[in-house]
Parts: sequence; C-alpha cells; structure tokens
Amino acid sequence: MCAAHDEEIRRLASPELRLASPQSTFPPLALPDLWFPTAGPTISLVGPRSDEVNRQRGYRPTLREARTVEPSVYIETSIISYLAARPSRDLVTAAHQQLTSDWWSSRRAAFGLYISVLVVQEAGEGDAEAAQRRLSLLAGIPVIAASAEALEFAKALVSNRIVPPAADTDALHIAIAATSGMEYLLTWNCRHIANAQIRARVEAFARQRGIEPPILCTPEELMEIAE
Repeated sequence: MCAAHDEEIRRLASPELRLASPQSTFPPLALPDLWFPTAGPTISLVGPRSDEVNRQRGYRPTLREARTVEPSVYIETSIISYLAARPSRDLVTAAHQQLTSDWWSSRRAAFGLYISVLVVQEAGEGDAEAAQRRLSLLAGIPVIAASAEALEFAKALVSNRIVPPAADTDALHIAIAATSGMEYLLTWNCRHIANAQIRARVEAFARQRGIEPPILCTPEELMEIAE
C-alpha cells in the first residue's frame, strides 16, 4: 500500500548541482539554523554493507562504532511526514500513518537509523509548526552528507532514465543511501522510489557501477518476521 509525498517538494535552482536536463535541478542542501546544533553527527558508516565504502575512503571505525551491528536504514522524508502529520480522514493515508507509527514504535530500535541533509531540508520546509514537529522527530539521528559520489550517482540515475527527470530529488535520496552503504531505504514514495519497476532498474544500474544498492521498501515491508 503506497502513496506519493503528501506535498510536492519545492525545488530551488542550484547551478552547482544542475542536471543534464535544463528543467531539472537539485535543491541546495542548506541546514536550518535551528536544526544544526541538535543534529546527529555526520559519520562514516559501519556494518556489512558499508565496509567497502569505508575502505575506499580510507576510514577506520572507532571501537565504539565497530560494535554497531544493527542493519542500517535511511529514513526518507515521507516517513517523517506521516509520523508528524495530524490523523487523516482519507482511509489509505490513515492506514499509512498507522503502519508508520507501528514501525516507529515497535521496529525502529532493531535498526541503525540515518538521515541526510536533504531529509533535514525537506522536513524544515512549509508550515512552521508542522516543520518543527518533523524536525523534532529527526533530533539525534546521524546525518549523512551529500558526497560528490552521491551527487554524481544521482545525476547518472536521472540522465540514464533510471529515475524520471522530474524526480531528481528522489534520485538524490537513493544515491545518498546507496553510496553510504545503507542496507534499507524506508519510504512511502512508491511512485519514484519503492516502486517495483524502478527498484529493479536501480539495483541493476547501481551494481553495474560497483555500488551495492539499498533495499527500497515501505514500513509495511520491513515489519518483524513472524516465527
């Protein structure tokens, strides 16, 4: 059961991040001042899927970080939007909200959660009160920077039509998660991310480039396995 984002992401032109299509741009990744002091650290990742990424970057994890063995999950903005939104009268949206709340309360502790500067930016947009509710949910979650590798991979996803040009921000979410060694990307955006056709294309394209992609899924797909 899926739905696209509740609100269309506001796109801001950024010459440094412009894609091949003149109408397609990534928004500038600027953190709101109110968020930065409480954000989790930008860290190098540790885990079975991130070892190669760390080796390529010449990074050695600390002893504390090396003990982090929980599967890693990149939390895309739509998850936070559903958590922070007021109960919907729409039956499908209400079901998504309940599933998201159930996952957050019962399954979140089983994973290592990560977000990106893009998630923070999107969460901080729109109505100030709603934005504050979303940002408060992100407090303490480690923030992954949008590396040059992620930006180039996002551009390649769009220029090769793996992800539609109109969904360049969604491509950037995928690229940040993939190049950071995430095991899962959790989202309710099933139009351009957790979509069966796009998922297959992303996996094949990423592996051609030597990148192991995350599993693109919804909270419903990442619930606890019944014994």
